[in-house]
Amino acid sequence: MKTSHLSARSVLGYSRRISHATASDDIGPLWAKVGASDLLRGQSRAVAVYHDYTLQPGGYEVTVTVGREVDADEAVPYGLTRVDVPDQACAVWTTDGSVEEVVAAWGEVWEQWPDGGPRSFAADVEVWEQGPDGKPRAAQVYVGVRS
Repeated sequence: MKTSHLSARSVLGYSRRISHATASDDIGPLWAKVGASDLLRGQSRAVAVYHDYTLQPGGYEVTVTVGREVDADEAVPYGLTRVDVPDQACAVWTTDGSVEEVVAAWGEVWEQWPDGGPRSFAADVEVWEQGPDGKPRAAQVYVGVRS
């Protein structure tokens, strides 16, 4: 983990509300829905944004939006959501782009800060770099922290 600055950005994608308890069951189908659409066609990266956190004892509820970066004024087609990620300081985990490595990075986040620690809970972002074959070759997990 290192710290970095993440500039503001807008992401257009499909969204789903999940809980800590159901995250492993809910995130895969959301990615599958994005993969089955044309949303990422021609894109070199995919983005997942975790936003609108509701913290609860033993976990959380959060909205996850998976898609691509867009201009802030781009029209939002029916069925999609645009989320605006704020300019923020972040703790960053860099992975090889495998699902297992990204899951392990999130495990480190919760292990390191079980009570939230310095997290801002404004928006957390995964940036997945895709190879020419459309498969992930690297992923960064940006966790917003209070500055």
